[in-house]
Amino acid sequence: MTIAIALKINDGIVLATDSASTIVGEEIEDGVRYVRHTYFTADKLFNLKKGSRIGAMT
Repeated sequence: MTIAIALKINDGIVLATDSASTIVGEEIEDGVRYVRHTYFTADKLFNLKKGSRIGAMT
């Protein structure tokens, strides 16, 4: 699950996301999947063009 927030303020827009990313393993029994690994340094917020003021969140 990802948490992404966009706030409109007087000076512009503030974008924020969490940094956790999870890799899920294959199904084991009854369609239950298990977590293989969780990374806490994922980049989910980035500029669409370097140096521009246009950003995106994933």
